[in-house]
Amino acid sequence: MTNIHDTSGSLPRRTSKREERAQRILDAACKLMLRYGYTKTTVDDIAREAQVAKGTIYLHWKTREELFMTLAIREGLEATLEMLQLIGDDQCGAQLSRMVRHGLTVVLRRPLARALYLNDAAMLGELLRLLPEHSNGLLQAKNTVWQQMIMTLREKNLLRTDTSPEQQLHICSSIIIGFITCNSYLPTEMHRPLEETLDSLELTIQRTLEPEQPPNPLMLAEVRQTIQQLHTSYLQTAQAWFRQEIQ
Repeated sequence: MTNIHDTSGSLPRRTSKREERAQRILDAACKLMLRYGYTKTTVDDIAREAQVAKGTIYLHWKTREELFMTLAIREGLEATLEMLQLIGDDQCGAQLSRMVRHGLTVVLRRPLARALYLNDAAMLGELLRLLPEHSNGLLQAKNTVWQQMIMTLREKNLLRTDTSPEQQLHICSSIIIGFITCNSYLPTEMHRPLEETLDSLELTIQRTLEPEQPPNPLMLAEVRQTIQQLHTSYLQTAQAWFRQEIQ
């Protein structure tokens, strides 16, 4: 599991036994929700899977809904950290086409992240309505990060400026969702291997939103650092919220 307690590269904060137990309960809830969906996963089921008493779960969360909302926030944190690691390891990671590729790589390997990204009602059920109400501040902070990233990329000539930032975010999201969901509408013989799909996604974003001229490597390194910094504030806020929920 990705360490969600530290994003600075320093040693992770020591985890208490109470937090370790909370993480085990969340792991059990995740496993069962992926198998049965939110609606059919009960606290009794989670307690059995986590090998704790049912009352122990309520020592951490007052309601079943709060438990699952904490799980959703944890998934978003882990997925974001995994994406940032891929971007940080990629010399061209500051290009939007590369960021999107890394983001889709993470989403496709994490079923819960995929369900959250697509607002999968079959898996998430009523949780879709509850999440914005419970964690609206975090969602707004994440949206702000993406808006700031788009503006930075435009200022550094890494994105075209013939369409508005709002249009570019909408276009980018539409392309991503299309690549994630297209296999559901295509016959099996038309499905493509994962790497080919990622290559096509990257090329589509590149040709649609990025300038034709190759990016300056020094500029890419500068912007990549800025992107990491933009995420740090959001991650610290989300991590503090998450730690409070599991203590």
